[in-house]
Amino acid sequence: MKLKLSFLFVFIISYAWSQTITQTFNANGTFVVPTGVTTLNVRAWGGGGAGGGSPAASGVQAFNGGGGGGAAYVTGTLSVTPGTTLNIIVAVTTPGTTGDGAAGGNSTIEGYESSIFAAGGLGGKASEGYYETKPGGLGGQSDDSNGAVKYNGEN
Repeated sequence: MKLKLSFLFVFIISYAWSQTITQTFNANGTFVVPTGVTTLNVRAWGGGGAGGGSPAASGVQAFNGGGGGGAAYVTGTLSVTPGTTLNIIVAVTTPGTTGDGAAGGNSTIEGYESSIFAAGGLGGKASEGYYETKPGGLGGQSDDSNGAVKYNGEN
């Protein structure tokens, strides 16, 4: 039996000859591979980077921190053993600060990082002065990710 699975923001299981089951993971969790299932098709997204901060602006002063980079997206097929518990790792929300934005987290399945790994985007730079615009963070890179199909996140 073949099972197709998509996780991280959407977790889809579909039996090739019968039914489709959808399960969503918005946070880390576990998934027990059903009896008879030996293959999973997985889709994963990393976490976006946080935007850069800005000192308090007053009047007509403009302070513009750079936006955070988008996350990479990957797909892949995993060979699994029925009854195995998979640890799903979902990139957490990256909050902004008054300084440089933090990088977004990575998403994967523990033990399967070489087959499915979606890199997070980088944080934007903080503004330091009047009418200054800082660059946004670089999107999560396909070169830093693993999967059969890999897409860069947007800058």
